[in-house]
Amino acid sequence: MYSQSAYPIQRIENKDTVVVMTLAQAKAMNERFISLNNEIKKLKSEKELLVTDVAVKDSNNVLVSLHNKELSNKVEELRVKKEGVWSLSAFLGWATLVAILNQYR
Repeated sequence: MYSQSAYPIQRIENKDTVVVMTLAQAKAMNERFISLNNEIKKLKSEKELLVTDVAVKDSNNVLVSLHNKELSNKVEELRVKKEGVWSLSAFLGWATLVAILNQYR
């Protein structure tokens, strides 16, 4: 008659569960645990690299945003100065015209 091993076997000893298995099963289980631990370490390392990369990109975005704000402020200052120059030019033109017209009175 053919008999197949029914390992792993569970049994209770002193309120603890004991698992009895073959040496090959134990080695396979340990190899699987080691493989999973290595995969976890690899994924944690990749996560740390991504977090660092995101932090660097965020800080770069902040710097770019600050630089854009500075440039926008400078553009606004120049626009205001330009309007002031046009206002001054218009005023001087008007004053000149008034002065010329006053000569012919």
